[in-house]
Amino acid sequence: MPLTAVAPGLWTYVHTLRSPGAVRFPARMTIARVGSPGGDGLWVHSPVPIDDALAAEIGGLGRVLYVVAPSAFHHMFAGKFAARFPGAKLFGAPGVVAKHPELAFEATLADGSTPAWSPPWSEEIDQIFLEGAPRMSEVVFFHRASRSLLVSDLFFNVTEPETWSTGLVLRMMGTYKRFARSRAWRLFRKDRQALKTSVEKVLAWDFVRVLPGHGAPFETADTRAETRTAAAWFLE
Repeated sequence: MPLTAVAPGLWTYVHTLRSPGAVRFPARMTIARVGSPGGDGLWVHSPVPIDDALAAEIGGLGRVLYVVAPSAFHHMFAGKFAARFPGAKLFGAPGVVAKHPELAFEATLADGSTPAWSPPWSEEIDQIFLEGAPRMSEVVFFHRASRSLLVSDLFFNVTEPETWSTGLVLRMMGTYKRFARSRAWRLFRKDRQALKTSVEKVLAWDFVRVLPGHGAPFETADTRAETRTAAAWFLE
């Protein structure tokens, strides 16, 4: 599957994660152009396995400068992906850095408990760490130019499950063929108010589409309102 252009300077690529029992989940990588106008720098969110063909396609877009592992569940391929591009700097959510002491991270994505840190992509991309769910350890991003919200597991949108067992898992999660948050968040939430505050900040961004880590892009006539409805449990 080739890279797909979502908006000017923004591309995605979908890899299929294969689990026992024929469970198949789409996993989205997003690439954004960063730097001064006309620059060729690339920022990579939630990297997937990479082969020569994909590396060549990405190389045709520009130079990979930053590779971001955005959550404790979206990190498996980050190290090998970054190593494929000389000079690329690796960044990880707090939970990711703790899991991979063998990797050379440039920095840990700000988690709210440390002094303010401005990432090198701050002119184009905003970010918020979801407080109150440390095992999930997810950082959400907002690509300003395209008004796109990038999430890992905050929302799912798998509208066409590949197998029967995948559909069963989605039903158990409460995300079967619809844009929704997973029931798994009930297990990961440790501080209700902190998580609510973080999600409110995310919803305040002026986004027109959501690019979930798993599933199709979500874009409607009123994306923000429908996303707030999907986030109702977080806001209780």
